[in-house]
Amino acid sequence: MQKKIGLNILFLLSSLTCIISCSSGGDSSSNSQQNDVVYKFLACSENTQELYFDQTQFDQNYGSPNTSSNLNWGSDDGCYFFDSTITQPATNLSISEVSSINNFEGCDCNGVSNLIVNVTIQGQDNENEYGDGSGVFFGSASADNAVNYGFRIGNTGDETQNSDGNFSFTLTEQGLNQFPFYVYAYSEDGTSISKIINLSIYVEGNGGSGNNDVLVWFDDFDGTGPVDSSKWTTETGGGGWGNQEVQIYTSSSNNVRREAGILKIKVIKGSDGNFTSARIKTQDKFEFKYGRVEIRAKLPSVQGSWPALWMLGANYPEVGWPQCGEIDIMEQFQNKSKVQSTLHWKLANGNRAEYGLDVTNTTSTDFHVYAMEWTSSSIRTYLDGNEFFSMNINGAGPYFPFNEDFFFIFNVAMGGTNGGEIDPNLNEGYIDAMEVDYIRVYQ
Repeated sequence: MQKKIGLNILFLLSSLTCIISCSSGGDSSSNSQQNDVVYKFLACSENTQELYFDQTQFDQNYGSPNTSSNLNWGSDDGCYFFDSTITQPATNLSISEVSSINNFEGCDCNGVSNLIVNVTIQGQDNENEYGDGSGVFFGSASADNAVNYGFRIGNTGDETQNSDGNFSFTLTEQGLNQFPFYVYAYSEDGTSISKIINLSIYVEGNGGSGNNDVLVWFDDFDGTGPVDSSKWTTETGGGGWGNQEVQIYTSSSNNVRREAGILKIKVIKGSDGNFTSARIKTQDKFEFKYGRVEIRAKLPSVQGSWPALWMLGANYPEVGWPQCGEIDIMEQFQNKSKVQSTLHWKLANGNRAEYGLDVTNTTSTDFHVYAMEWTSSSIRTYLDGNEFFSMNINGAGPYFPFNEDFFFIFNVAMGGTNGGEIDPNLNEGYIDAMEVDYIRVYQ
């Protein structure tokens, strides 16, 4: 049984079971208006820890706002149940079939239990986390005392049923499909248990033509609160980060959070005169090679800030920088009217190499779309659809790294080699931010 399923659902299913097997008759509508009525709800389960009870939810669905309920767990022949004594008329009963049951003895649950689900995504391996692009997934379900199984894709899909528990589905919507997969096991008397499995499956478009038209990864930063920890890791610390930067990166919500669907990385001047900021990355969570990247962002305006939307090679922990390679989709230095794209790599003689170009932009007052087209032969970057940087990457030296996996980094640094002089007139508590509306990766 799925952990922490709201019992308002179990109440409905299990109560009807108990009524069929245990009720001695009577008018349910008249019973619902009695005081001090004892309602017994039967829940078939291997142990009580699998049953989650929400007092507020019970009061809302089964009693008046002034209802007080005393709950007592018990068991009969391996079936767990509870008694609820209603001390006020139950005026908000949502199901008329719920009745007063004063005799629980002899109730036989015969409930379904021990639901096991196995799911296979076709073509999934270490190199293809979301499958081979066919959109096919299949598997089996089994449960004790089950006579039928149900399967549903997403919250709005239709449920399909069979008796053997085997299933196979093919998704057709191109791109990365992320959805809950619901599996139900039904007993002969109609009781059920369920499991929810969250799946991510890629469906390839245009036969893998490489037109970068299929969305494979994204973050729209919807809602308010911390960044999605399944997609991002927050780095912390100071020490200059190799560029004499003065900020300290933190994981504080003061420095990084989602606000009404916008990611905000904030630079704050503290009472001690020091600056805090934030740096987030997709390392070990999302790494890829080739495709189109689109990032809609607005940059900070304060002099001395150094915002960046960039990438490092996934082998950075093993080989270090610059051998791992660096792709700067967008950086902004001292000149707040320009942004720059740059590639960094290691030469055979051990020296660092780089190539970059800049473009004029009203970055601090408006949102703009920063994009990159990455193929096996070139990297090109765009500002609002207009190309301003390109470089051939067909292999310049033994350490040329741009045909391997990379991960994203978003940060705002202060000062240092490229941030330059910080405005000396900034007051304590000054806040500026880089705002990101979305990031999308197409292949």
